[in-house]
Amino acid sequence: YQRRVRGVWAEFITMKRFLAFSFFLLAVTISCGASSEPKVDVEVIQSPDYCSDTANLGDLVSVHYTGRLPSGQVFDSSEGREPLVFTLGDGRVIPGYEQGIVGACVGEKRRISIPPELAYGAQGVPGVIPPNTPLEFHIELLGVHRTPFYQPIVEFISELLPFFIVAAIAVYIFFKIRSSEKEDAAKSVHKLPNPNKQKKRKQR
Repeated sequence: YQRRVRGVWAEFITMKRFLAFSFFLLAVTISCGASSEPKVDVEVIQSPDYCSDTANLGDLVSVHYTGRLPSGQVFDSSEGREPLVFTLGDGRVIPGYEQGIVGACVGEKRRISIPPELAYGAQGVPGVIPPNTPLEFHIELLGVHRTPFYQPIVEFISELLPFFIVAAIAVYIFFKIRSSEKEDAAKSVHKLPNPNKQKKRKQR
């Protein structure tokens, strides 16, 4: 009996060590994977005296920007033009640009360093940005417009409204035709001769 207990206890210790080692390997794998993920480096250049609002995913933002290559050459800028207006998270701009703006206060200026994986990657932009090139943006958040919670519902209804109108017209025409047919049928019944009245006339 004691040998059996010792054997079970030894198996339990072995299993415990195996599970501990497995969890250790899993933690190391996760930490290595997390550390290898490309990240955007954000540096706040100028902050407003009062942060009235911050940019979050789903917000419509207005931004002035200047984009530079590692050599310092400017490849694009909104200075002297209208600011860039887009919705954070809709994929209109490169991922690193969006990540660098999230959390910024209105009036804040930032320097955003974006690795190639979160910029234009291996394909680059022919004639403008070479492949696998990190980018640097100087941005200024000019404004944030938060979409009302009911806006998606309004947009959904406005998209379906023409179909509802067509369906309502079709139903109206259908019942109008049915009503007209019933009226015609009722009139035709009244025009038919009454056999009882004809019998009374013959008896007279």
